[in-house]
Amino acid sequence: MTPEQATEYNLISAPQKDTDRRGEYMVETYQAEALDPPVLAEIVRARLASLIGERNVRKAKRLSKTERAELLAAIEKIKRK
Repeated sequence: MTPEQATEYNLISAPQKDTDRRGEYMVETYQAEALDPPVLAEIVRARLASLIGERNVRKAKRLSKTERAELLAAIEKIKRK
C-alpha cells in the first residue's frame, strides 16, 4: 500500500515490527488485508496493467484459466483411479 492509497481508503497505520525484514525501516505500515477483496484485487490488477500492459494482463488471465482447467481435469483423472 502506498501512503496515497492509505489516505484514499482511510487505512490505519501501525509502526513497523522489529521482526519485519522487508528492507529499510518504515515509520508507518498499512495492512492491504484491511481492504475489501474486490478493491484490493482491482488495485493489484491496475498496477500490474501499468507495469506489463493491459494486453499482457488479459493474456495471463486466459492462460491461467486454461491451466486451471487442465489441473482440475488432471485431479479428476487421479481421483477416478
